Amino acid sequence: MDLLTNRGNLDRVKKAFSGAKKRIWICSGWVRSGTLEQLLEGFKDSKGKVPDIRFIVRLDKKKDLEITDIENFLKLADSVKAEVRYLSTVHAKFNVVDDSYATVGSFNVTGGGYGTENKPGNNDEMGLEITDPEKVKELAQEFESLWEKSFSLDKNVLGFVLGEADNRSADFVCVTEIEYGKYVEIESEDYDGEKRRWLGKIVKPVAHDSEFLPDFTPENRLNPQVAEMYEVLNKKNPAVRFAMMTALINEKGFTQLRSGTIEICKEIVNFGKEEKLERNRVAVPACSVVTTARPEILHRLLGFEEKDLYPVGKLTSNKDVEVFIDYNKILTQHMAVFGTTGSGKSYFTKKFISGIFPWLKNQKGRIVIFDTHGEYIPGNKDAGELYSGIDSKDITVLDEKMILKILEKKILTEESDFDLLFNSAFTEYEKKILLNAFEASTAEISEEKKRNRFIEIIKEKREEEKEIDSQYINQKLEELDNEAFDEKYAFKNFFEKDFKAYFAVLSEYADGKTTEGKQKKKDTLESIFLKIEQDPKFKEELLKHIKKLRFAEISKVFSKTEEKAFAGEKLEKIQKILESGKVGFISEQFIENIKESKIYILNLKNMNSIEDRWRVVSSVCDSVFSEAKKTDGAFKSLLVVEEAHNYAPQSAGRGCVSAKSLLNVTSEGRKFNTGLVAVTQRPANIDKSVIAQCNTSAIFRLINNADIKALDDIIETISKQISNQLPVYETGQCILTGIGVREPVEVDVG
Repeated sequence: MDLLTNRGNLDRVKKAFSGAKKRIWICSGWVRSGTLEQLLEGFKDSKGKVPDIRFIVRLDKKKDLEITDIENFLKLADSVKAEVRYLSTVHAKFNVVDDSYATVGSFNVTGGGYGTENKPGNNDEMGLEITDPEKVKELAQEFESLWEKSFSLDKNVLGFVLGEADNRSADFVCVTEIEYGKYVEIESEDYDGEKRRWLGKIVKPVAHDSEFLPDFTPENRLNPQVAEMYEVLNKKNPAVRFAMMTALINEKGFTQLRSGTIEICKEIVNFGKEEKLERNRVAVPACSVVTTARPEILHRLLGFEEKDLYPVGKLTSNKDVEVFIDYNKILTQHMAVFGTTGSGKSYFTKKFISGIFPWLKNQKGRIVIFDTHGEYIPGNKDAGELYSGIDSKDITVLDEKMILKILEKKILTEESDFDLLFNSAFTEYEKKILLNAFEASTAEISEEKKRNRFIEIIKEKREEEKEIDSQYINQKLEELDNEAFDEKYAFKNFFEKDFKAYFAVLSEYADGKTTEGKQKKKDTLESIFLKIEQDPKFKEELLKHIKKLRFAEISKVFSKTEEKAFAGEKLEKIQKILESGKVGFISEQFIENIKESKIYILNLKNMNSIEDRWRVVSSVCDSVFSEAKKTDGAFKSLLVVEEAHNYAPQSAGRGCVSAKSLLNVTSEGRKFNTGLVAVTQRPANIDKSVIAQCNTSAIFRLINNADIKALDDIIETISKQISNQLPVYETGQCILTGIGVREPVEVDVG
C-alpha cells in the first residue's frame, strides 16, 4: 500500500489501466474528458478489450455539469463501450482495476485531481495505491454497492417524470424522441432513500412547441410571442395567415418539445438478486428517470423465459426483444388470427406453425391445416421458406382423391336428408324420431356405440307409439259394446254375410301381426262377434249403425295403423346401411391417415362446392375431436382453419355443418388437447361464439369499421388506443393479446 498524490498519480493509474484485462471501475464526483483521455491513453493504444468498464459520477446541481463536460465525457465513454451511472450524493473517489490494483483518495478525474510535474493540480490531493487482493476486493464490493443504488446515464435515458403521476400512469417529458408502445423502466428514490423501479409502456407520445400556449387568454397574450402569433392567426385572408406564420416560424425557430404518458405495468421488486414483478400500489415520484426497458425484464413480464419456444417476431418499439407465444395455451385454449388481405396474417400463421410443430411432435401430436387456397403446400414460395427447417417426411398433403374418400362416407347430422341417406320415404313423424335418435347418439364416443344408440332410440319410439295406438283403438271398439246400446234395440234379423265380410277384413289386417297390441285388437273383435251371434236383431241393428254411425270412425282408427312408424322393412334397411359404413357418425377413415406426428395439409383449393368444404371440415374436426376424447387427450392435435369465416359464418344456417363442429372444438377441445387456430380477414362475419373461445389473438391491419368494432366487442384486452392503430399497421405488424402472452404487445413479424 503506497501513498499517492496528484503530482504523480497520473502515470501510475494510466499504467494500471493500460494493463487491465477484466475490469476498470471508476468512481469520481467530477470527470473532465481531457483528463480521462490521458488516463485511458495506454489502454486505447494497446487496443485493450476489457469486458467491464464502468463510471459512477455525481449529478445533483448545475455546478456538477459546469465541471464535468458531460457531452464529451459520454462520447468518450461510448467509444470504449463503458456504462455510466450517477448518484446525487456520491463524494467517493476511487478506482478498481481487475482483482489486483486499486486507488482511493481525494482526487476527482480532473486536471486538479491528476496533475503532472509540468502542470500539477491547483489543490493538494492525496490518496493510497492498493495492490493487496483482499483490500482490492473490499473496494470492488463498495463499488458494486454504490452501483446498485445509482441511476443510468446513457443513451437509454428517455426523460423524466414531471406532472401528475399515480400508481397507474405517469406523465413525463423527454430528452429524446419517443414512440407509441415502447416499454420503459422508471427509476427513483422513495422517502427512505431506497431505490425503486417500475416497468411501463408509453401509451401517448406528444409533440408540441415549448413556447406555444394554445389558450389565447388575455393573460397569456401578455407574452410577446403569443401576442404575435395571436395577431397573425387573426388575419382575415388565409393566404396572409399562411405566409406570415411561415415567416414567423422560420424566424423564431420554435423548439419542439416531446412529452408523453406512461401506463404503469408492474413494480420491479428485488428479492435478493432475483427481480420480481408485482402489482404497483404507490404513486410514481416526480423527477423519476425514464429509460428504455431491459430485454430480460420484458421477457419476465411477457412470459418469454422458456427456452424451447420459437420467436414469432420482435417487439415493434423494443426491437431487441423477441416475442414468443405459449404453445400450451394455444393447444388448450385456441387462437384467432385477424387481418386484411396482404397484412401478413397468413405468413405469421405459417411461421407459428413451423415453430410449434417441433414442440407438438415431441408430444406425439399433429397439425391439421384446412388450406382453402393452397397457400400451405410446400411448393408455395412462402410456405417453402417457412418449412425449410422441417423434414419433408413430416409434411403430408392430402390430395383431392383422399378428400373424396372422406366424402364417400356420408355423415349423419341434425341437418341430414334422411330420405336420401337411407333411400326411403319417411313420414314427418318418422323424421322426427330419426332426429331424436341422432341427438341421443351424440353423447356416445365411438362409431359403434353411436350406431347402437341410434337404432335403440328408433325402436323405443316405435314401440311407444304402438302401445298408444292399441289403447286408442280398443277404447273406440269398446264404445260399441255397452249396456245402453243393447237396451235401445231389440235385434231379430242379422245380415250375417255382410257383417262376416266386414269382420274378415278387420281380422285379415290383424292376422300376421304378432305384437301384443295387435293380438288384443283381434281378441276384442272376436268377443264382439260371439255376442252378436246370440241375438239376430242385435246383429241387424249393429250392422246398420256400424255402417251409419261408426264405420267412418273405425276406418279412421284402422287406417292409422297402416301408417305405423318404420313399417315393413324400413328399420332393417336403416340398420343395413349403417352397418355397411356408407352412412355413419364419424369419419373413421380419416383418423387412420393422421395417426403419425406430422403436419397434414388438406388442399381444398379445387373443391368448388362450399357444401363439400363444410362437410370436409365438419367430418375431420368431429373425427379428430372424437379420437381425442376416446384417448382422454392423448391424441393431441392443432386444427388450423384458413378463411374461417366461411366455415363458421355469423348466423350460420342449419345447413352449415362445419360451424357446429368448430364450436364443439372451441368449447370442449381444451379438455382433450384439441386446439384451433382460426384465420380470417373478416372478424365481423365469423361466428362470435367461436371467436369468443379463442383466448389468444394476433391482430394485423384491419380497415373495415365493422371488423374493428367486432373485435372491440369480443376481445376485452383491446383498448380504444390499440384499435385506433389497426388501420395504419404496416404489413407484418400486429398486436398479440390474450393468455398466450401476458401483456398485449405490438410485434413485427420478421
